[in-house]
Amino acid sequence: QTLTPDPTQPANVGSLGRSIASDGDWLVASQYIGGVHVWRRDASGAYQLTQRLDEPPPPTKTLYGYRVAIEGDLLAITRPMELPNAAPTFGRVLVFRNVAGTWTLEATLISSRAYALQQSSFFNSQFGISVDVNEGRILVGAELGVDQLPASPNSRHGTAHLFEQVNGAWAETKLLLSENRRHQELFGSSVAMDGDTVMVGAHLGFCLLYTSPSPRD
Repeated sequence: QTLTPDPTQPANVGSLGRSIASDGDWLVASQYIGGVHVWRRDASGAYQLTQRLDEPPPPTKTLYGYRVAIEGDLLAITRPMELPNAAPTFGRVLVFRNVAGTWTLEATLISSRAYALQQSSFFNSQFGISVDVNEGRILVGAELGVDQLPASPNSRHGTAHLFEQVNGAWAETKLLLSENRRHQELFGSSVAMDGDTVMVGAHLGFCLLYTSPSPRD
């Protein structure tokens, strides 16, 4: 089966497949131009296009859908960079939840350092360059994130941000920093989670593993 946003169009229209993810009967693929598309596997085993998730207004039509991740009833779609000279000028992650078969926008996540960075010339942390969803949590990489404030060229080693629901609202519960802090290491360029283990990769050729000291509730 070949999946396209419109079955009458060629598979390469609009660069479908920029990022893909699947879980159970659901499959998600983003498109460079055209938003994020969701398919569901039917009883025959074929995938049927069920929904198109467009960028909420005001649309930037740039990096929306750069990365997608899905697990259970949670879907995360990243937008790591805004248009130049737009406000606010930092990346974000859009969280959708499956309610009775329909994916609905639930929250927009930003870095805990976004507004501090906006006051400097180092606002573009690439928050959302990577993302993963696991057990109701969302892990977001920012490969140009600063590990100390105030921001400076020497502090842009990259960061990773863990989000969880606290009292019914999404909140950043952990900021992960590289132990190496080498120039241009791009820590956070890839992220993954599995239970109580969190993994964050860097372009310089290493991956840091973090484990919870005790079982989570």
